[in-house]
Amino acid sequence: MIRFRKLKVEISPQTILEVGVPEWEVPIMRLVHTKENPDGSTTDAVEDLGEILIDRPVSDANSEFVRLSNKYGRFENDNGTKGLPYVAMVFGQSGIGQAKLQREIDKAVVSSDVDGLLGGDIAERLASETRNQNSSVGG
Repeated sequence: MIRFRKLKVEISPQTILEVGVPEWEVPIMRLVHTKENPDGSTTDAVEDLGEILIDRPVSDANSEFVRLSNKYGRFENDNGTKGLPYVAMVFGQSGIGQAKLQREIDKAVVSSDVDGLLGGDIAERLASETRNQNSSVGG
């Protein structure tokens, strides 16, 4: 099982979404989604609504780095040129970035002993509820 975070993301004042993303994806979400204040400063447009556990296979860092690069794209410089991928801005580039991402993935994986800790019926109900939550929040 993997720790996901349920997030409320303000895309614009008219568009607020709730999404579920793996824990390691949250820093990228916070970097990508900011909102401008009346004074011109920016603030975080991502609110953490809590943890959910999702039963899904864990990707290796290389595959996950590519997925995140494709999902979030690249930073756009002031002159309109493309900069680093957001995932590289958070974790670093190449092997260093993939190693750091792998550490974050490893931290988000919940032991398969969760059944023993919670009791089989409770663990299955929790897994079922989190699967349903994730399918309804998109992510």
